[in-house]
Amino acid sequence: DEGIAKVMSGLYDQLEATVASASHQLPGHRPSPDATTIHHDSNDSRTISTTSSPNPADQEDTTPLLILDLRVHLNDVRASVPLFPKHLSYTNSALTRPIVAYINSRPHTCIPITCRIIKHQHEFDGSWTVFDSGLLEDLSREVYEAFVMDIQDERVRGRRMRKVGVWGLRVVAQALFLGLAGQLA
Repeated sequence: DEGIAKVMSGLYDQLEATVASASHQLPGHRPSPDATTIHHDSNDSRTISTTSSPNPADQEDTTPLLILDLRVHLNDVRASVPLFPKHLSYTNSALTRPIVAYINSRPHTCIPITCRIIKHQHEFDGSWTVFDSGLLEDLSREVYEAFVMDIQDERVRGRRMRKVGVWGLRVVAQALFLGLAGQLA
């Protein structure tokens, strides 16, 4: 009975420590300035330590956040870029052409775009439009990065399929040659 009690108390202590450490890692959880931690030794003696944060600069920013999760599915999209755009620089034109080519290479399919924008509430102070707050710039940047990530994923997927195809052909060729060698011997 004593051994089971020790094992159960050990499991309970580990579970309590895991839950406590997980709650400190949650984004909405703010640890109190005076936190009490209980440490357990193997001798079943408990040590209690109290920590306090005297410096307010050590604490996390408590400004409320706006978290915008954006999920867009583009169906049957066509895009084009003029040869000599007046409003785009050479660099921006060079950056947009691969994305336009990617959009046009996928006929009759859905292009999913998923991105997350996180802004502090104080960034909206005094702004009347999405332009003033900078939300539109952040949205544009995140959608661009989502397109780039989707293109990179597609390239990696294509390389992986080619490698698997070559590997499959090698295995088939080896099996064929081993079968022929076995029949000749």
